[in-house]
Amino acid sequence: MESYQYWMLNNYAFEENATSEYFYNSKIHREALDRLSYIIESNNMGIGLLTGEIGAGKTMTRNVLINKVINNSFDYEFAVMDTSNFTFVDILMDTISQICNIDYTDLPRNKYRLYKIFRDYINSKMLSSNKKIVIILDEAQKISATVLDSLKDLTNIVHNNSSVITIILVGQPELTSKLKKLPQIDQRISLKYHLNYLSLDDTKEYIRFRQFASGSQKDLFTEEAMRMIHSQTHGIPREINRACRIALDYGYSEELEIITDKEMKMILRDFA
Repeated sequence: MESYQYWMLNNYAFEENATSEYFYNSKIHREALDRLSYIIESNNMGIGLLTGEIGAGKTMTRNVLINKVINNSFDYEFAVMDTSNFTFVDILMDTISQICNIDYTDLPRNKYRLYKIFRDYINSKMLSSNKKIVIILDEAQKISATVLDSLKDLTNIVHNNSSVITIILVGQPELTSKLKKLPQIDQRISLKYHLNYLSLDDTKEYIRFRQFASGSQKDLFTEEAMRMIHSQTHGIPREINRACRIALDYGYSEELEIITDKEMKMILRDFA
């Protein structure tokens, strides 16, 4: 028997994943989604910025955003990179491969030729159907200043006074500091949002949401246990997942009926 079966769950409730069915719609995450959706749908916003500490849920929010936009409209094509520590040519090749459905190995590595292929595709396929392109670059704090400057130039592609391309940069807090040193780029960012950690109330609701999303019919943690989890993890979703996962595995091994503050105190003592 697996530990999730012992707790009468359909699967592991607190695995580290970025699938949208486990997205907890907290106030801060909902605000991030609303702002990023606004950037995309406004068409003339150019560049958007989403920052957050490690484990705050940036990638999950990104994935939910894409699903939300796609479900609401067929007017957008997405190119998404999970990490962005590449040259501009590499990023442009990946974008063309995703948007134009061209095998990466069939593309040239010449910047001018790539740009022409991209513009030709936009002119022949995107503009006639009024479609727009959204490029989302995760781990964007790793992008060099030179590459950021070249990416900015992609937002100059317009049609009927409307931007064809929106770029969303997703990264850790140091990305904001980096961009402030690059005014030519920072001034082109139309909207910025920083994803903070969960409050105590949101932490408790997050834990309940994850366990019920996995099929639980009851609370698996006492109020005191959840309060201790928040205090130790500071409301970082990734750390909450880890604490809860360890606690449920321990509870399974000890045949517990619920995780209390007594168990959490022991588990969190060695939590680092």
